[in-house]
Amino acid sequence: MRLAALLAATVLSIGACSSDSSVAPPSSDAPKPDALRPDTTGLERALALELARFIDRVRGDPKSAEAWGDLGVLYEIHDVLDEAVVCYERAQALDGEDFRWPFFLGTAKQIGRQRDALAHFERALELNADYAPLACYLGTTALLLDDVVRARSAFAHALQLDSELVAAYLGLAKVDLAENRLEDAIERLEAALALGPRTAEVHGLLAQAYRRVGDDEKLAEHARLAPRTPVLEPLTDSLREELMLRHGVTLHWRRVRTEHYRRQNDLASIETEWANAISFDPRNPRTHIAAGHAFLRVGRGDLALGHFDQALVLDGASNPAWIGRSKALYAQGELDDAIAAVEKALELDPTQHEARIDLGAMKLDKGDEGGLDLIRASCDALPESADAHYRLARAYATLGRPTAALETMRATLDIDPTHVEAHHDYGTLLFEADRWTEAAQHYEQVCALAPNDPAGYLRLGQALAAAGSADRAVAALQRGIDRAGYEPELLFGLAWILATHPDDAVRDGSRAVQLAQRLNSLAQHADPEALQLLAAAHAEAGDFTLAVTRAKEAIRLLERSEDTPEQRASLEEIRERLARFEKSEPLRDGVKRAETGVRDR
Repeated sequence: MRLAALLAATVLSIGACSSDSSVAPPSSDAPKPDALRPDTTGLERALALELARFIDRVRGDPKSAEAWGDLGVLYEIHDVLDEAVVCYERAQALDGEDFRWPFFLGTAKQIGRQRDALAHFERALELNADYAPLACYLGTTALLLDDVVRARSAFAHALQLDSELVAAYLGLAKVDLAENRLEDAIERLEAALALGPRTAEVHGLLAQAYRRVGDDEKLAEHARLAPRTPVLEPLTDSLREELMLRHGVTLHWRRVRTEHYRRQNDLASIETEWANAISFDPRNPRTHIAAGHAFLRVGRGDLALGHFDQALVLDGASNPAWIGRSKALYAQGELDDAIAAVEKALELDPTQHEARIDLGAMKLDKGDEGGLDLIRASCDALPESADAHYRLARAYATLGRPTAALETMRATLDIDPTHVEAHHDYGTLLFEADRWTEAAQHYEQVCALAPNDPAGYLRLGQALAAAGSADRAVAALQRGIDRAGYEPELLFGLAWILATHPDDAVRDGSRAVQLAQRLNSLAQHADPEALQLLAAAHAEAGDFTLAVTRAKEAIRLLERSEDTPEQRASLEEIRERLARFEKSEPLRDGVKRAETGVRDR
């Protein structure tokens, strides 16, 4: 790697300047201070500046284990492993009682030097036996070296420390598979699956286990969800993750942090992140393009557009900037300008099939069915692209051609059985065709592949209820709340069934009221739909006075809203319900249908 070549001499040179004999003996030909700075030509400016800062810190205090260790982390997270090893070794020489240095030495040597890595992990575990991820690293490395006895001991220790560590269950299952203890492996893998793993590795392992025990039905179930290429479940390692998030300064790490902030709905931190990135390199179009895509991810098309436009000021022939500008304009509802931007991108590079698909989808939005030909041609040019087939299926759905949409969505899943959006939209198409049981199967796979996404659980609950399995629907929606939290759509879906389902055994007015009250609290008691739900819940609980009060509040909110056909239909519906509540009649509605249309990407 070029970065390694540029910096290799630098680390060793710093060590030579130290007067501490435990680090390196003084050298008569030690380089002058200016010679310690590496040639950083071609590196991202932020990384070059950070390297200079960390190197200066080590030069200023060569006896500091922390300074050496931090420099090692900076090297390691930017994939300069040999130099990271040198830094960690010096940190360990300076402070042999800190478990982090042998731990990090092990992670830096995991590729190609597993036996050394195992010894380092063993030493780290001697110093700190209470950090579960460390035991998992040890177990994984032992397994790579075919030391199943040591691997089993390490993974078992990890589980004793953290009973919800998915990677430890998978590690023990791999040991069980290696020793042909198939039932034990299946038990551990099913336990891992219940914890909501972040990848489909568990399905690949379950398919392997069920094949070996001869269970063809279970084999088929998990084979459909298994990754086509090997993928490993990431290990939750809070110590190293915190260091990586703190020290990563390249655009890659800024994108990682942006995703972290997005999951926390922390827009302020995302804005600060990209303001810092721009401050390091304001004249680099790549930085503005990366910032633009980051803001698109959080639904801020206005901020994204500003960055794509700035990238074009710096480089008017930047194809990625024109494509980004098109996406930002589309997100802003400026369809004609979005089409002009993507056409400019295609003028610069006619081979951009993904841009051509975007153009086709935009033309369809304008009512130009010729857009379908553009998407179909690009799909033909990309026969192995699941995303291209998915976009074609969406186009068929947009045009009201459900049979073609279903066939093409099926082709998408044949290419990539783990395509979450395709499972979701296939389920929606099946639901709209009243094929509820089949729809539920695909929504179940959405839940397995994206366990923290509330949409899968909501649609699964709706499909199961429509298919007559209300008890399973309630369980699915509750599972969604347990996994994804008190998301409004899950609260509404579960409370609605509990308040209005025709089956006495399904309804639970008290629980429905609790859920509806939480939903209204989240909505600050200003959402007519949430108030209607609360009215129905109170009616089921037998409190018709409160049911009438909440229904009237919903009516007042609706009467103050904009006069539209939808508003008038909602008013008519809630007035009919109010009349029922005034006669002390609860509402019996069952389950609302899934939203029409397919999911936005």
